[in-house]
Amino acid sequence: MLQFISEHPEVVAEKETDGLLVEAFNSQLQGKEGYAWQCVHQGLLLQYCRSLGRDGVSLFFKRITTKEHQAATLFRNDINETYNKIKTRTAELAKEGSGGDDSAGVEQIQLHAVDPNTKITINIPPEQSENPDDAASRDIFASFPQDLRDALKSESLDEVNKVLGKMPVEEAEDVVEKLSQGNMLSLEEGIVDATTEEGKKKLEEIEAEGQKGKQAEEVGEPGGEVTELD
Repeated sequence: MLQFISEHPEVVAEKETDGLLVEAFNSQLQGKEGYAWQCVHQGLLLQYCRSLGRDGVSLFFKRITTKEHQAATLFRNDINETYNKIKTRTAELAKEGSGGDDSAGVEQIQLHAVDPNTKITINIPPEQSENPDDAASRDIFASFPQDLRDALKSESLDEVNKVLGKMPVEEAEDVVEKLSQGNMLSLEEGIVDATTEEGKKKLEEIEAEGQKGKQAEEVGEPGGEVTELD
Protein backbone atom coordinates (compact mmCIF):
# COMPACT_ATOMS: atom_id res chain seq x y z
CA MET A 1 0.00 0.00 0.00
CA LEU A 2 2.79 2.43 0.94
CA GLN A 3 4.61 1.73 -2.32
CA PHE A 4 1.45 2.11 -4.42
CA ILE A 5 0.48 5.47 -2.88
CA SER A 6 4.07 6.71 -3.14
CA GLU A 7 4.10 5.84 -6.85
CA HIS A 8 0.61 7.31 -7.42
CA PRO A 9 0.41 10.44 -5.22
CA GLU A 10 -2.68 11.63 -7.10
CA VAL A 11 -4.81 9.12 -5.17
CA VAL A 12 -4.56 11.18 -1.98
CA ALA A 13 -6.76 13.88 -3.55
CA GLU A 14 -9.83 14.84 -1.53
CA LYS A 15 -12.17 13.63 -4.26
CA GLU A 16 -10.78 10.10 -3.88
CA THR A 17 -11.63 10.07 -0.17
CA ASP A 18 -15.12 11.43 -0.91
CA GLY A 19 -15.64 8.79 -3.58
CA LEU A 20 -14.62 5.98 -1.24
CA LEU A 21 -16.96 7.21 1.49
CA VAL A 22 -19.85 7.38 -0.98
CA GLU A 23 -18.96 3.84 -2.07
CA ALA A 24 -18.91 2.78 1.58
CA PHE A 25 -22.35 4.27 2.14
CA ASN A 26 -23.92 2.59 -0.88
CA SER A 27 -22.22 -0.72 -0.11
CA GLN A 28 -23.59 -0.62 3.43
CA LEU A 29 -27.07 0.02 2.02
CA GLN A 30 -26.61 -3.11 -0.09
CA GLY A 31 -25.59 -5.14 2.96
CA LYS A 32 -21.92 -5.40 1.97
CA GLU A 33 -20.63 -4.54 5.43
CA GLY A 34 -17.09 -5.87 5.05
CA TYR A 35 -16.52 -4.00 1.81
CA ALA A 36 -18.08 -0.84 3.26
CA TRP A 37 -15.66 -0.97 6.19
CA GLN A 38 -12.74 -1.43 3.79
CA CYS A 39 -13.84 1.64 1.81
CA VAL A 40 -13.93 3.70 5.01
CA HIS A 41 -10.49 2.42 5.97
CA GLN A 42 -8.97 3.25 2.60
CA GLY A 43 -10.72 6.62 2.36
CA LEU A 44 -9.53 7.78 5.78
CA LEU A 45 -6.04 6.41 5.13
CA LEU A 46 -5.79 8.68 2.10
CA GLN A 47 -7.23 11.57 4.11
CA TYR A 48 -4.63 11.16 6.86
CA CYS A 49 -1.80 10.97 4.33
CA ARG A 50 -3.07 14.16 2.69
CA SER A 51 -3.43 15.99 6.00
CA LEU A 52 0.20 15.39 6.93
CA GLY A 53 1.55 17.52 4.10
CA ARG A 54 4.33 16.96 1.61
CA ASP A 55 5.82 13.84 3.23
CA GLY A 56 2.47 12.69 4.57
CA VAL A 57 2.46 9.21 3.06
CA SER A 58 5.76 8.01 4.51
CA LEU A 59 5.17 9.84 7.78
CA PHE A 60 1.70 8.35 8.26
CA PHE A 61 2.87 4.78 7.73
CA LYS A 62 5.90 5.39 9.94
CA ARG A 63 3.73 6.61 12.80
CA ILE A 64 1.00 3.96 12.68
CA THR A 65 3.60 1.18 12.57
CA THR A 66 5.55 2.59 15.52
CA LYS A 67 4.80 0.55 18.62
CA GLU A 68 2.58 2.33 21.17
CA HIS A 69 2.34 5.48 19.07
CA GLN A 70 -0.98 7.29 19.52
CA ALA A 71 -1.47 7.65 15.76
CA ALA A 72 -2.55 4.03 15.29
CA THR A 73 -5.21 4.34 18.01
CA LEU A 74 -6.56 7.62 16.64
CA PHE A 75 -6.72 6.20 13.13
CA ARG A 76 -8.49 3.02 14.24
CA ASN A 77 -10.99 4.97 16.34
CA ASP A 78 -11.71 7.33 13.44
CA ILE A 79 -12.41 4.38 11.13
CA ASN A 80 -14.78 2.75 13.61
CA GLU A 81 -16.56 6.02 14.36
CA THR A 82 -17.04 6.87 10.69
CA TYR A 83 -18.19 3.37 9.81
CA ASN A 84 -20.66 3.31 12.71
CA LYS A 85 -22.12 6.63 11.51
CA ILE A 86 -22.61 5.11 8.07
CA LYS A 87 -24.11 1.96 9.56
CA THR A 88 -26.55 3.95 11.70
CA ARG A 89 -27.53 6.31 8.91
CA THR A 90 -28.11 3.56 6.35
CA ALA A 91 -30.23 1.63 8.86
CA GLU A 92 -32.38 4.73 9.37
CA LEU A 93 -32.78 5.20 5.61
CA ALA A 94 -33.65 1.54 5.10
CA LYS A 95 -36.31 1.83 7.79
CA GLU A 96 -37.73 5.01 6.24
CA GLY A 97 -37.83 3.40 2.80
CA SER A 98 -39.64 0.26 3.90
CA GLY A 99 -43.05 1.89 4.16
CA GLY A 100 -44.84 0.69 1.06
CA ASP A 101 -42.60 2.15 -1.62
CA ASP A 102 -42.67 0.02 -4.79
CA SER A 103 -38.91 0.38 -5.04
CA ALA A 104 -38.37 -1.06 -1.57
CA GLY A 105 -36.21 -4.17 -1.74
CA VAL A 106 -34.82 -3.21 -5.15
CA GLU A 107 -31.08 -2.63 -5.13
CA GLN A 108 -30.35 1.03 -5.85
CA ILE A 109 -27.52 3.52 -5.63
CA GLN A 110 -28.44 6.71 -3.79
CA LEU A 111 -26.52 9.75 -2.57
CA HIS A 112 -26.86 10.52 1.12
CA ALA A 113 -24.64 12.34 3.60
CA VAL A 114 -23.22 10.14 6.34
CA ASP A 115 -24.19 12.74 8.94
CA PRO A 116 -27.80 14.06 8.81
CA ASN A 117 -26.43 17.51 9.71
CA THR A 118 -24.18 17.50 6.67
CA LYS A 119 -25.51 18.51 3.27
CA ILE A 120 -24.34 17.24 -0.11
CA THR A 121 -24.23 20.13 -2.55
CA ILE A 122 -24.09 19.87 -6.33
CA ASN A 123 -21.56 21.92 -8.28
CA ILE A 124 -22.07 22.26 -12.03
CA PRO A 125 -18.79 22.96 -13.86
CA PRO A 126 -18.84 26.23 -15.85
CA GLU A 127 -19.44 25.94 -19.58
CA GLN A 128 -16.57 28.17 -20.59
CA SER A 129 -13.44 28.08 -18.51
CA GLU A 130 -9.74 28.19 -19.23
CA ASN A 131 -9.11 26.03 -16.19
CA PRO A 132 -8.24 22.52 -17.46
CA ASP A 133 -9.87 20.90 -14.41
CA ASP A 134 -13.13 22.72 -15.13
CA ALA A 135 -12.93 21.69 -18.77
CA ALA A 136 -12.41 18.05 -17.80
CA SER A 137 -15.35 18.24 -15.38
CA ARG A 138 -17.51 19.78 -18.08
CA ASP A 139 -16.67 16.91 -20.43
CA ILE A 140 -17.78 14.45 -17.76
CA PHE A 141 -21.00 16.41 -17.22
CA ALA A 142 -21.69 16.46 -20.97
CA SER A 143 -21.30 12.67 -21.11
CA PHE A 144 -24.27 12.14 -18.78
CA PRO A 145 -27.75 11.41 -20.17
CA GLN A 146 -30.11 14.38 -20.48
CA ASP A 147 -32.31 13.43 -17.51
CA LEU A 148 -29.27 13.29 -15.23
CA ARG A 149 -27.93 16.60 -16.53
CA ASP A 150 -31.32 18.19 -15.88
CA ALA A 151 -31.41 16.74 -12.37
CA LEU A 152 -27.92 18.06 -11.64
CA LYS A 153 -28.84 21.50 -12.96
CA SER A 154 -31.76 21.59 -10.54
CA GLU A 155 -29.18 21.23 -7.73
CA SER A 156 -31.67 18.96 -5.98
CA LEU A 157 -30.23 15.80 -4.48
CA ASP A 158 -33.70 14.24 -4.49
CA GLU A 159 -33.97 14.73 -8.26
CA VAL A 160 -30.53 13.22 -8.79
CA ASN A 161 -31.44 10.24 -6.62
CA LYS A 162 -34.62 9.70 -8.65
CA VAL A 163 -32.52 9.36 -11.79
CA LEU A 164 -29.95 7.14 -10.08
CA GLY A 165 -32.75 4.96 -8.72
CA LYS A 166 -33.90 4.13 -12.25
CA MET A 167 -30.43 3.08 -13.38
CA PRO A 168 -28.90 -0.39 -13.12
CA VAL A 169 -26.58 -0.52 -10.11
CA GLU A 170 -23.38 -0.74 -12.15
CA GLU A 171 -24.36 2.25 -14.28
CA ALA A 172 -25.30 4.29 -11.21
CA GLU A 173 -22.01 3.39 -9.51
CA ASP A 174 -20.15 4.60 -12.59
CA VAL A 175 -22.09 7.88 -12.49
CA VAL A 176 -21.28 8.42 -8.80
CA GLU A 177 -17.60 7.78 -9.51
CA LYS A 178 -17.65 10.31 -12.36
CA LEU A 179 -19.44 12.88 -10.19
CA SER A 180 -16.61 12.50 -7.71
CA GLN A 181 -13.94 12.71 -10.40
CA GLY A 182 -15.54 15.87 -11.75
CA ASN A 183 -15.74 17.48 -8.29
CA MET A 184 -19.48 17.93 -8.77
CA LEU A 185 -20.32 16.89 -5.21
CA SER A 186 -19.22 18.57 -2.01
CA LEU A 187 -20.13 18.33 1.66
CA GLU A 188 -21.27 21.28 3.77
CA GLU A 189 -21.94 21.34 7.48
CA GLY A 190 -25.46 22.40 8.38
CA ILE A 191 -26.36 25.11 10.90
CA VAL A 192 -26.68 23.76 14.42
CA ASP A 193 -29.67 24.99 16.43
CA ALA A 194 -28.43 24.66 20.02
CA THR A 195 -31.89 25.41 21.42
CA THR A 196 -33.16 21.94 20.48
CA GLU A 197 -32.21 18.62 22.04
CA GLU A 198 -30.85 17.42 18.71
CA GLY A 199 -28.87 20.63 18.33
CA LYS A 200 -27.43 20.33 21.82
CA LYS A 201 -26.36 16.78 21.06
CA LYS A 202 -24.73 17.89 17.82
CA LEU A 203 -22.95 20.72 19.61
CA GLU A 204 -21.55 18.24 22.11
CA GLU A 205 -20.34 16.09 19.22
CA ILE A 206 -18.64 19.09 17.61
CA GLU A 207 -16.92 19.96 20.88
CA ALA A 208 -15.81 16.34 21.21
CA GLU A 209 -14.44 16.49 17.67
CA GLY A 210 -12.51 19.60 18.62
CA GLN A 211 -10.98 17.77 21.55
CA LYS A 212 -10.10 14.88 19.27
CA GLY A 213 -8.50 17.36 16.90
CA LYS A 214 -6.15 18.48 19.65
CA GLN A 215 -5.14 14.88 20.20
CA ALA A 216 -4.69 14.45 16.46
CA GLU A 217 -1.84 16.93 16.56
CA GLU A 218 0.22 13.86 17.40
CA VAL A 219 -0.61 12.60 13.92
CA GLY A 220 -0.44 15.93 12.10
CA GLU A 221 -2.62 18.76 10.87
CA PRO A 222 -3.59 19.64 7.29
CA GLY A 223 -1.06 21.96 5.75
CA GLY A 224 0.85 22.28 9.00
CA GLU A 225 4.49 21.70 9.66
CA VAL A 226 5.17 18.06 10.36
CA THR A 227 7.30 17.11 13.31
CA GLU A 228 9.26 13.89 13.07
CA LEU A 229 8.97 11.20 15.71
CA ASP A 230 11.22 11.45 18.69
